[in-house]
Amino acid sequence: MDAVFKKRMGEIILQETIWTLSIIFIALFSASIAIKLAPKFQKHKDFDTLQSRIKTWWGGMFVIFCFATLFNSTVSLIAIMILCYFALKEYFMMMKTRKSDRRIFLWAYLMIPIQFYWIYIGWYGMFIVFIPVYVFLFLPLPRIIGKGTVGFLRSVSFTQWGGLMLMVFGISHLAYFPVATPLYGPNLVLFLIILTQVNDVIQYLISLYIGKHKIAPTATPPILPGRDLLAD
Repeated sequence: MDAVFKKRMGEIILQETIWTLSIIFIALFSASIAIKLAPKFQKHKDFDTLQSRIKTWWGGMFVIFCFATLFNSTVSLIAIMILCYFALKEYFMMMKTRKSDRRIFLWAYLMIPIQFYWIYIGWYGMFIVFIPVYVFLFLPLPRIIGKGTVGFLRSVSFTQWGGLMLMVFGISHLAYFPVATPLYGPNLVLFLIILTQVNDVIQYLISLYIGKHKIAPTATPPILPGRDLLAD
């Protein structure tokens, strides 16, 4: 009975995901045609940034998301784990680091597969406390043993709070959605991605047609392809 129920649930999930992806395909196709035609009617407007964004959606998001959701849940888990790695790497590159910080960075990277292992086996208790409790307690030890207390507070704090909490613990919840709610989990992740992209597009269109002065120029740079999830 359980096997039949699981099989039926899997069929429902797959059907709903295919319908959702079909709607997104139609929306992207329509948007591509509209952006191609827009410069002919509004020659004084610059649509290059929006065209670059749509190309990013096609190649970098839609195709990858289809591959991750339609084949196997493990593929989706690995894809988000890789996303966490690149997000953490990008975060460390933005920080002013020293040679003495490399050891703690290595330990931070090693926490990523362990965190996702808890998701894979469905152990919610360990997933939710592993980084905020255990990693926060033991991660400073290699830093103290290796390089002492020089710059200790700075390197540990931005590794734990900015790196592990935001880029690993926060993003890893995307991978836990399908585990926590198998019926709606993949669509919840898709819904979050759609909200992120719609937010960027609305900001860009408002600045293109309505906005005259940037309220915070340093906080609202031009939209760049490939910075979707990290920037938002």
